[in-house]
Amino acid sequence: MRILAIDTSTKTGSAALLDGESLIGEYILNVAMTHSERLLPAIERIMADAGWTGKDLEGIAVALGPGSFTGLRIGMTAAKILAYLWEISLAGVSTLDALARQAGHFSGLVCPLIDARRGEVYGGIYREGEPLQGPLNVPVGELLDLLPPGEEVLFLGDGGEKNWPAIQDSLGERALLAAGPSRILRASFVGLLGREKLVGGEVDDPMTLTPFYLRRSEAEIKWGRLCDQRTGD
Repeated sequence: MRILAIDTSTKTGSAALLDGESLIGEYILNVAMTHSERLLPAIERIMADAGWTGKDLEGIAVALGPGSFTGLRIGMTAAKILAYLWEISLAGVSTLDALARQAGHFSGLVCPLIDARRGEVYGGIYREGEPLQGPLNVPVGELLDLLPPGEEVLFLGDGGEKNWPAIQDSLGERALLAAGPSRILRASFVGLLGREKLVGGEVDDPMTLTPFYLRRSEAEIKWGRLCDQRTGD
């Protein structure tokens, strides 16, 4: 099965092409550009370099979140439009599940963390690719308190990197940080999980699939406060 995979859930955006489990190409860019500026050119470039067109694809996998509100909307919209235009299957994939898959065959606990700002992370606790806790939106200290004692823990994601000093202070030598390129989510792993869903018959409807935000946006929070204030007047 030939898959186009898309991730725009963090500042780092990526697109990948897979043929079965084989990676054909991947485009990753971690720079100060919006996903709206770079996503479609990246997809166009990687498709052209592979010599593929929409007719060569059998499915699209897209990161659902949690993650950046704006980024998720951009990636989701692109994936839904392309799936509709090319008349191919669509599969949404948890950002945390895909990050955890990047740990490979690590024997201990795996903790994917995405920076949620305001001193918080989106995260989970996994063992062998299966979630034990999460998805969570909490301060990093609260998540660390949920970790079982004694085992090594591998951290991935920009939330792990940003909070690394606090993680080390809490866990000491038990804490391991994934090697540089493995810390960021790669669209190729979104594609692998998406392929598994599609092969298993789990197809999402482009008309109804929505991002998984886990918490309300800042605009929604401010609007709720404003409404509460007006109600109290």
